[in-house]
Amino acid sequence: MDTQCPYCTNNSLCQHNSLLTKAPTAAAYWDTVKNGLTPDLVMAGSAARRHWLCPKCGHSWQAHIHRRVEQQSGCPKCSKINKPWNRRPSLTQSQHPAMLEFDIERNRRAGFDPGKITAGSNKMVHWICNHCPKGRPHLFVATVQSRIALNSGCPYCASKKACICNSLQSLYPALAAEYDTARNGGGPEQVLPRSRKAVFWKDASGHTWEQSPFQRTSPERDRSKRAAVKARLKHGNCFFGLQSLSLGLGEQWEKVKTAYAQANRALGDIVKVTPSSKVVGDLAQFMVQNDLDDTKLVEKAGSLNLPGSVEDLLQGNLGQPAGGFPEPLTSRVIKDKKNIAGRPGAGLSPVNLRQQEMDLKDKHDKSSITYRDVMSSAMYPQVFDEFKNWQGKYSKYTEAIPTRAFLTPLDEDEEVEVDISKGNITHIKYRAMGELQPNGTREVFFDTNGVPRTVEIVDTTDQGEGGSPIRKAAREKALPDVLGSVGAPMAGEVMQGCQVTQDISNIHGLWTVQCT
Repeated sequence: MDTQCPYCTNNSLCQHNSLLTKAPTAAAYWDTVKNGLTPDLVMAGSAARRHWLCPKCGHSWQAHIHRRVEQQSGCPKCSKINKPWNRRPSLTQSQHPAMLEFDIERNRRAGFDPGKITAGSNKMVHWICNHCPKGRPHLFVATVQSRIALNSGCPYCASKKACICNSLQSLYPALAAEYDTARNGGGPEQVLPRSRKAVFWKDASGHTWEQSPFQRTSPERDRSKRAAVKARLKHGNCFFGLQSLSLGLGEQWEKVKTAYAQANRALGDIVKVTPSSKVVGDLAQFMVQNDLDDTKLVEKAGSLNLPGSVEDLLQGNLGQPAGGFPEPLTSRVIKDKKNIAGRPGAGLSPVNLRQQEMDLKDKHDKSSITYRDVMSSAMYPQVFDEFKNWQGKYSKYTEAIPTRAFLTPLDEDEEVEVDISKGNITHIKYRAMGELQPNGTREVFFDTNGVPRTVEIVDTTDQGEGGSPIRKAAREKALPDVLGSVGAPMAGEVMQGCQVTQDISNIHGLWTVQCT
């Protein structure tokens, strides 16, 4: 089998890839006392965060090893001191272009002398910009350091503050006429068109609604009051948008939001907190996937295979609202199933938490079961088992993957940072995906901390000829969560075996397996 050298690929430490060998300049800053290691015992490409000590000024700081090597940076404190703008020249001596906007008159009244203020000062001083298209000067205050060291410009020209040349009033007078000055506590001349803060609007007929100026000034995002701005109710399920994206409903997001209001109305405008908001979200996504509105939903409720969370809600497993759930939707969904009229937990039998903990340790990894796990399993047994099975298959570190990357595929050459533990950050970059194999698998190519890697996965999304799923050449395996499940030594059929009540003390084998 063709394998790569672990030392040449920086997977194992040797004298050729150590920090001391590959980056002696960076190794000179290594803090052996705090790190407990010498620089010849760590790899130059390591993503670990370690301590560094400047031999000149004694400054101590932390940084990732590979970044220190790649950037060839020295002491951040010495570097800052040696910057041209931090060598203690005054504003007058600096001759920086920003000094053309130094408001001499207002600073003089405030007692600021440019000859006595250093170029790296954090003092807030007055500035004046004369680049306004309307001819009105922009007056603002900013620190000297931000203007000189960071080269920040005029906040009005950068559309960070509203003025006569960039406000909603000057650029969008028609929309400014619908701006509700009374409820917002200010006029449209104080608001930027690209502001994402929700404000109140009021049309000529007196109808009011809430929406950000950014949404109103973006043609693809503009939603009038009749486009369900008021009808689309906000909910507490922060996962709803990403969940819809993972279900392939990203292109139908507008329909999903409209369906959310319809689903909420169909369920009786219930109080939306977790988990009731999730039920409304599940129903909304189901309605979009099956091209349903609230009217068709009620008409076809008896024949639809609705999400289990919706059935649980209408059965009363989350409680009963005042007056019950709407009819005839409830009767058509529940049919002959049991309906809980009172408090859902009132009829539950007592739970032996000690026995529950022992059962979980027999079923799952003993060392991973905590008291919180016991409580979770008692309240959500099926969900908890699915979670532990997922962890057993993919490890517990999947929870460290960023949510967006976990739910939706990465683009080619897209990179994410996974915080495995404190100071241990792994950089993962997706490279490419191989061709579909006859057994339904693909090779996925990616980099981990710059090292190329390949993993083979089962692709469940592709279809074979005629639209039928591709047949997988996979064998059933022992199930870790099923007590008594035993893996076979080879693929085959059980020809004979012992009986349940048979004495096995004098037999040599429990089963006979024939190869197929």
